[in-house]
Amino acid sequence: MKLYFRILVAVYSIFAIVLGTMMVSARFSREFMFGLMGKFDVMLDKSLYAGVLFLLAAFVFILVNVIFLFSAFVSDKDKSRISRLNEQGEISVSLSAIDAIAVIVTERFQEVTEVKTKVSKKEETIELVLRLKVFAEANIPTLAESIQKKVKETVEGNIGVKVSGVKVVIDNIQSSFKPA
Repeated sequence: MKLYFRILVAVYSIFAIVLGTMMVSARFSREFMFGLMGKFDVMLDKSLYAGVLFLLAAFVFILVNVIFLFSAFVSDKDKSRISRLNEQGEISVSLSAIDAIAVIVTERFQEVTEVKTKVSKKEETIELVLRLKVFAEANIPTLAESIQKKVKETVEGNIGVKVSGVKVVIDNIQSSFKPA
């Protein structure tokens, strides 16, 4: 869920709690509700700005309710999977499965000592970011290009989804010397 939508839900929830508490109080104490309404009525009569602010708040309240109503009917496509249709039906592959394939392919390179991946869905394609730790003796440009090519070919061949890019980031270099 987007951050602004979460903030909107939080503000709306607080407002709904206050309004609900007032309604419960009004049920048990009619004087409380009439007193509150009387003060509110006097405030609206004495100030033009209070009336405008009240009208603006009412419109915002209606707008927020309309947004919530429509958000209940709008389907948010699953961003953690990629799906394809074929003659037999639908094939859905999770991004974590694609992530695992990228790790397996990358770990086959002897110069790589550690792999961390991130897979992002961009419409009907995916992008991969591979963060690597490699041995000091590795020819980094050649290794990176080989990994990019092999990961792209393997993911596209095994999953059947277009890879729009494979970014290789060398995070660290490891000495090939291993203490006994």
